[in-house]
Amino acid sequence: MLAEDWGEREALTSRILQCRGDDTVAAVELIEHEGGSDGGSPLGAGHGLADLVLVPWIACTRCGQALLRAHDREPWGDLSYLARHYIITSPDRGTVLRIFPADAASRAFAALLEECADREPVA
Repeated sequence: MLAEDWGEREALTSRILQCRGDDTVAAVELIEHEGGSDGGSPLGAGHGLADLVLVPWIACTRCGQALLRAHDREPWGDLSYLARHYIITSPDRGTVLRIFPADAASRAFAALLEECADREPVA
């Protein structure tokens, strides 16, 4: 979260992914390897996100909900450097559960963890 809040996520993600765990089951995992939608996703329809690229970011290993970043596509084809929104989705990534503004990465992450407390683990 600090890397995202400080605008250093892109620079540090590969190093963060190399961190060794202590063999305990983590409550969350980075899922950036899943790729993102190219915009115009049905997931964003009706939420003001339809023209944004939705990029999977962090998944809760207990309930399966995911935290995604929503980016603009720049005229030269790359994604915007900073996310426009943070989105919590259902485990199947088919339903938007909550949307947070661009300055709320930490708040969105906290909500992902807090909302999971009452959910059953993913089978």
